[in-house]
Amino acid sequence: MSPVFMDTAPLIYLFEGQWAVRKIVRDRIAAWLDADVPLYSSVLTLAELLVPAQRAKKTGVIYRYKSALRELLSAPLHSIDDAQAECASALRAKYGFATPDALQLSCAMSLDCEIFYTNDRHLRKCKDIEVVCVAETSLAS
Repeated sequence: MSPVFMDTAPLIYLFEGQWAVRKIVRDRIAAWLDADVPLYSSVLTLAELLVPAQRAKKTGVIYRYKSALRELLSAPLHSIDDAQAECASALRAKYGFATPDALQLSCAMSLDCEIFYTNDRHLRKCKDIEVVCVAETSLAS
């Protein structure tokens, strides 16, 4: 199976979501890892994920999130370069997505990911990559 790109929302749910949603995400990620599916994400995910811990000045939480990402992901966080910026602008023009969403999608596509795992349902209108939402997943999918 091709790689999966992890958007920020599923990771927030994994680390601090309500138990039922955390379990859905944990089980889905575990199934991908058991199947040796590479998991990727971008530096934008880190920037979004750390905001609450930065506000609360919880350096321990920041360290745990960064460590967890290193352990979970198959490669270092993907950087955003000119090519992803251009692709993001095309996605924004085509679908009207916000810049962060378009950048995340463009990173996923540049990594040849088959699935973009998110919980932003409005991103399903993107036909350039399969968008899978947390709320709609189970181990059968």
